Amino acid sequence: GAPELNAEFRYLAARGKELGRDVIVRSNLTSLLEPGQEDTAQFFADQKLHVIASLPCYSAKNVNMQRGKGVFDKSIHALLVLNSLGYGKEEGLKLDLVYNPLGGFLPPPQVPLAEKYKEELLEHFGIEFNQLFTMTNMPIKRFVDFLYRRYDIL
Repeated sequence: GAPELNAEFRYLAARGKELGRDVIVRSNLTSLLEPGQEDTAQFFADQKLHVIASLPCYSAKNVNMQRGKGVFDKSIHALLVLNSLGYGKEEGLKLDLVYNPLGGFLPPPQVPLAEKYKEELLEHFGIEFNQLFTMTNMPIKRFVDFLYRRYDIL
């Protein structure tokens, strides 16, 4: 998802912060690089929004296979922008990542996968983040259609 693309997003996020609420934004990362969104990451930081970003793998091959050609590079670029603003490094600027497997199976255990993500992203790109969450896909619409096509469900 990309709630930051909603015309009312900034207003709603800022009002939530004014009310003393923790505001979490679930980002697909690439939306931060869309035309007209060049200052969105700075808005996140100014408002101290908690960013939870989808990154289905730490390898380009797997991300591009799941999300499309070039998505991995854009995601890495967006993560570097967030890191440059203090996300994943400074108190109050939380950057968490989400892993969900492609296909009808469960993700691997969260703790060792988080360690591998941290190691790979730091070593290869200098990227830091706070936590990794693993999730499973719920088989609705596009995902269930995908499973039917692959005969994973009948």
